[in-house]
Amino acid sequence: MIKSSLKVARGATLICLLSLAASLPALAEAPVKFDMAKSKYKPGQVWSYKTRPEDKDSTLKVLMVEEYDKSGKVIHITVTKLKVKNPKSPTGFNESIEHAPITEKALDASTVKKLADEPAPEKPKGYDIWKTEFDKGKATIFAVPVIEIVETISGPLANKAGKSPDKAANDASKKKIFIKDVKVKKPEDVKKEAK
Repeated sequence: MIKSSLKVARGATLICLLSLAASLPALAEAPVKFDMAKSKYKPGQVWSYKTRPEDKDSTLKVLMVEEYDKSGKVIHITVTKLKVKNPKSPTGFNESIEHAPITEKALDASTVKKLADEPAPEKPKGYDIWKTEFDKGKATIFAVPVIEIVETISGPLANKAGKSPDKAANDASKKKIFIKDVKVKKPEDVKKEAK
């Protein structure tokens, strides 16, 4: 029962991040080949990063690295050992962000020290959903430090007890977060522009 509840809580975080990313404009593009040996970030690397005080033991792990012509390098990460308050979780907290695509520049602004090299999954959990939406131009890449991504999801989850993840993501999308130098728009503004 607890294990399935934890999966629900993790799923809520993933839905929250995907909903936030999906509310942002993006241009679909295919990854290009690049020399992984020249990349600072490689799948399986575990890094310490600039955290919130309550997340001092949190780390991030590189899951996948891609490069796109327009977007540049995209590093897919997971963030663990978080203390994001979530009244719907059996522990009262969400402890991880399963998948977050982030720019190399934003990751450089986040990382402190490489801690280890571990095996990485062939494909990050949540990648297929993100990639499908990215290819449609409905999802994008975080261009803010990891701490801001965590703060974005923690505010609505902690302060809006009992709200659904979709509502929390909608509230989070109203914050001023910059992704690829594009200000996040309210979902209703995006719908108006589409007409």
